[in-house]
Amino acid sequence: MSDSRAQLIAKLGAVAVSLLVASVVTWEGYSARVTRDPIGRLQVCYGHDDQSLTLGQAFSPAECRAILDADLLVHADVMNCIAEPLRAEMSDGMKAALVSLAYNVGVSRTCASTFVKRINAGDGVAACEELSKWVYAGGKDCRIRVNNCFGIVKRRAYERQMCEAELRIAATPAASTAERQKE
Repeated sequence: MSDSRAQLIAKLGAVAVSLLVASVVTWEGYSARVTRDPIGRLQVCYGHDDQSLTLGQAFSPAECRAILDADLLVHADVMNCIAEPLRAEMSDGMKAALVSLAYNVGVSRTCASTFVKRINAGDGVAACEELSKWVYAGGKDCRIRVNNCFGIVKRRAYERQMCEAELRIAATPAASTAERQKE
């Protein structure tokens, strides 16, 4: 395990890191050679954004894993935008969704988002709903398939599902109790 991965696990927890890595690997895809993303930025490996790269430059699988771990650790700084008492209460899915969004749009944009504001207000349900609004790339609405960025809509749905998963589980016992009381 890389030092960056160990630090990431210490910061987020092993389950959140597993969810996060699965999300990023799924939605960023993999390319061992530097390519351009849908809005024209240079990227390599698992969506590593670096404009100093050379188009076509190649990286090994081990280099790509190390780059991913380092990138995720940098983007996990988004956790610093969450108030301490709430940070400790966040579900693994919410942490993974938060860092996945930051990996895609940047830490500063994520920290300024209504998603983070709602988490800090203690409203996890409303926070997770905010993910569905992040469907633009390069100023284009990705819900319109002609923009060639429809994958971002699917990614946000996945992140929202991760975010809400434990919220639904937490809501289930209360609903069950209410149902039993009616009987």
